Amino acid sequence: YACALAANYEIVSTIEDILRLAERRAMRFKQNRLADFFSKALTAESGHAALIQMDLKDLGYELSEFNFDKRVSLARQIAENLRSLANSDQPVAILGIGYLLERNALEIGADFLRSAVSLPSDSGSPTKFFDVHSGVGEEPEHLEHLISFLGTLDTFDLRSVLTACEENAALMALASSDATARY
Repeated sequence: YACALAANYEIVSTIEDILRLAERRAMRFKQNRLADFFSKALTAESGHAALIQMDLKDLGYELSEFNFDKRVSLARQIAENLRSLANSDQPVAILGIGYLLERNALEIGADFLRSAVSLPSDSGSPTKFFDVHSGVGEEPEHLEHLISFLGTLDTFDLRSVLTACEENAALMALASSDATARY
């Protein structure tokens, strides 16, 4: 559970800067609706890195303890992919990774959160982040909003979104198969 938090931190701690960059790039290319979407996403994502830090502290961990975990390395790669796409001529492509991450977070349900609450913690519940970013949190609404927006894109933009989603899903699948093979 703590490793999942640390991996999420690698993306969440950079997402505000990435969304600002994507918003500026969209404005540069006169894609005002896309820039507005990024601005609203920025508001929705603000402050979530601090929730992860609180959860890890409640569990008695420091982020540095997970620096060499493969899942954290994968999350760093995905964060770098997000940054690269946000800085590209097609900043809309970050929505493909966004869809992948939001859809993945939807799989975190009440049973998972109940088991996490039972973990020994220094103070309070160590589920502040996943209470927000999960199937019982804001993810269903975030995903619905994202899918609605994707439905308004032209074919060229959708290709960029789908390519980013597919490439990063392949990275996640590879990491998952590596982890499964070890156990």
